[in-house]
Amino acid sequence: MYEKADETLYTANEIIHGSRQETYGNATETARRIGMAWSSILGLGEPIPPFQVQAMMAALKLVRGCIEPSHEDSWIDAAAYTALASDSVAL
Repeated sequence: MYEKADETLYTANEIIHGSRQETYGNATETARRIGMAWSSILGLGEPIPPFQVQAMMAALKLVRGCIEPSHEDSWIDAAAYTALASDSVAL
């Protein structure tokens, strides 16, 4: 019934634990670094926590998905970022 959803979640999981992990390393550490950079650029004084970075990245991917709904990568990446944010919020 939800074959496309299953495929999207499966692919997102594969990305989290596969190619992106190999290319960029630990996703939470990468989000921490991005949060520090964004905070510095915005003059916030405090780093943006990894889960908020990942939530904002998911939002970016959702906006892109709405612009071009047939581009599956946006939906897959949004699912991956959401899962990573859920994981990071516990830290």
